[in-house]
Amino acid sequence: MPSDTLNEIEDEARRAKWTDWKRALRLRLELDELLDQFSDKPARQANNLNQLAWLAAHCDDSDLAVWAAEKCVAIYSQIPDRSNSALATYLMMLASMLAEADRFEEAIPCAQSATALHADLLGETNDFVVACRQRIEDMRNQVVRHYIDRMTSEQWARMASICGSNSDNRSADESV
Repeated sequence: MPSDTLNEIEDEARRAKWTDWKRALRLRLELDELLDQFSDKPARQANNLNQLAWLAAHCDDSDLAVWAAEKCVAIYSQIPDRSNSALATYLMMLASMLAEADRFEEAIPCAQSATALHADLLGETNDFVVACRQRIEDMRNQVVRHYIDRMTSEQWARMASICGSNSDNRSADESV
């Protein structure tokens, strides 16, 4: 499979994320299948799976969100020279998806690992680290809530107009 085809699907998924989450989700699933077969870049596949988990959560498909987040962490954890920042992000996505699926016992260790990595990178008193610790406490108390922020379609449209939905903003896309 030519890398141009993979890039085209990925770019279309990135654009669709601004306007049609279900279409973006289908494209991310298609891309995952192709990356399984044709890619030798596990970091790219992990990023795609993290995006897929986020989209699945927004489309209220918790089983798919958990599956994608678990696969993401499994793939990314095997990369010897991986980024701790990305690993922390992927672990927190997994923890969040597990908690949203009421699988708190599994979620807590993932959230603790993610928070420890974030604390190493940002410092113990960083606001984000403090918020991560609150998520862990909510998980311990089995608080049923969204563990990743949800946006309404109107909020997302406003963000798209500010950021430019047609721009190829990979760094913004990869941070979700």
